[in-house]
Amino acid sequence: MKIFQKEPDIQFMQKRFYAFALSGLIILAGIAKFFLTGFNLGIEFTGGTLLEVNYAQSVRIAEIRNYLSELGYGNAVIQEVSESGPQEDHKYFIKIISEDVLNEDISKERALTRVKHKLVTEANRERVREGREDLNMLSESRLREILQGRGFPEEAIGNAVREVRDVGMVRDYSDLSGIDADLLDYLRSATYLGQIKFEKSESIGPKVGKNLRTKATLAAVWALVGMLVYIAFRFTLIYGLAAVITLFHDVLVALSILLFFNVELSLAVGAALLTIIGYSLNDTIVVFDRVRDNLSLIKQKKGAGVILNQSINQTLSRTIVTSLTTLLTMLALFLFGGEVLHWFAFTMIAGILVGTYSSIFQSCSWLMTWEKAFMQGMKKKKS
Repeated sequence: MKIFQKEPDIQFMQKRFYAFALSGLIILAGIAKFFLTGFNLGIEFTGGTLLEVNYAQSVRIAEIRNYLSELGYGNAVIQEVSESGPQEDHKYFIKIISEDVLNEDISKERALTRVKHKLVTEANRERVREGREDLNMLSESRLREILQGRGFPEEAIGNAVREVRDVGMVRDYSDLSGIDADLLDYLRSATYLGQIKFEKSESIGPKVGKNLRTKATLAAVWALVGMLVYIAFRFTLIYGLAAVITLFHDVLVALSILLFFNVELSLAVGAALLTIIGYSLNDTIVVFDRVRDNLSLIKQKKGAGVILNQSINQTLSRTIVTSLTTLLTMLALFLFGGEVLHWFAFTMIAGILVGTYSSIFQSCSWLMTWEKAFMQGMKKKKS
């Protein structure tokens, strides 16, 4: 598929120093941001506890932090999450890093229980003392157990469990319109509707987090080494060096973007970064293949800059079409994939844009730079 009816004749090599300057500024800004704030590491890499909390009504982050400060968790990271749905949800991610939780002589489970207990209101605790349970906090198995103890039919119990699960945050018993009347009356008497629901909780120890961080770093390093060997074998060492420098460039620019937007580095984002490496390399190899095919132009006394420009222009349609189709897919995931895929898709979008830019302005530019340095070294040896 071609975008241009006539092959373009853009002088990319003449603009390579502008590209070097632009990339250098972005990377330097990213390094400065790193030393100022550091990466926003997820609990997979730091260890700690993550809570996803849904409130029935909007609550100020400062109020949540005050509750946590009373437990000694004042440094917890609290992030409000907006989600579209049939009801207006007030969701918050609470991340308590390992230093806040594990320095105390208590287990992770105990720390989690303390946090949950602190966030529940005193009025709801009074209802618990009366022997009633919070419907929004009941697991499916516990809800089924309660209803089975009253002798309700299994079909009605199954329907009630599904209804409560599908509604999510039950703000009023009238939300459960699909439940049998007798069963609903019993729920009104035996349970209460708390103003908070813990959607998800997970804990990871600091040793596990450190191990995952080390393995993720080694995975990226070995991926780059393997690609250097592969390209050096398929082409020449100069091509391999140019490709690996381009990949380093892509990762550094992508990390700089993540720093600017304070994206949490999770395992999903790490997987996206490794995907970016493979995506960028694939595009670079296509351009290098065309460069190798065009080497016969040397016989026509055309310089390296002419060959590289022509190779990029010949693959430009393919580069744009491939990047655009992949970008549209990632945009769909970013907009409609939900919170779980949100930052993975964001990282991929950044990587696609950076990878496309580097395939055009960086890979061949570095190849030309290395080739000139290599040729000058050869001339000095001969002299």
